[in-house]
Amino acid sequence: MTTDKLPRRATVAELSHIIGRSEKQVRECIHARKLTRGKDGKFHVKAVVEEHLERQQRNNHNKNRTRELTAPATWADMLKATQVDKLEVQIAELRGELVTRDEVQATLAEHSAAVRGALDNWVQYVAAEKRDADLLEWAEQARDRALAGIQESL
Repeated sequence: MTTDKLPRRATVAELSHIIGRSEKQVRECIHARKLTRGKDGKFHVKAVVEEHLERQQRNNHNKNRTRELTAPATWADMLKATQVDKLEVQIAELRGELVTRDEVQATLAEHSAAVRGALDNWVQYVAAEKRDADLLEWAEQARDRALAGIQESL
């Protein structure tokens, strides 16, 4: 996408595509600048891109990087900087340096199942060995709270 074709206003999904970041990151930029939607339900592209680049520069300033980062002077420079970052991620993916979302989700599901099983076993132990109704109720509530926390984190 060339800079002369960039829209003035865009939705979160469109902004995500323009800057090559997730919709969550776009919403964080919007929130940081306290931007509001227009009547058309869209945001100013320039303000979101500027916020994104400022965040990126703040984050990159704190990292030990080999290339020097400078503030892009034009839309073309901003777009080019974003495309360079996107390319770096793609290269890291090809090298196998990144873990895929599917791999992370599979690992989380395995760990969650193990924790659920352990909590269920604990409640069964309390029920069988302790024979204390109050303790059993407390154990079930603790299990349910823990499982709710696990579910929320997924």
